[in-house]
Amino acid sequence: MMAYMKLFQYFTVLIILIVSFVFFFPRNSYAYLDPGTFSYFIQMLVAVLAGIGVAVKVSWTSIKGVFLKLFSKKKQDEKDSA
Repeated sequence: MMAYMKLFQYFTVLIILIVSFVFFFPRNSYAYLDPGTFSYFIQMLVAVLAGIGVAVKVSWTSIKGVFLKLFSKKKQDEKDSA
């Protein structure tokens, strides 16, 4: 059983090394990044932030309720112990 565990560890290390070499030492890709690519990433970032904002706004009452319950229990526990 221990031999299989050692073999598994060796294969795991080998796979990690191979993946590391593939990602950290890539060949030249000769790719062209269009100037519009940067603006596309900015649009995606703005859309994600807007989506998070809308999600928080829609569920604000439940978020507020969770925090009120959390902190009211602490205050109630402090009153009980005093």
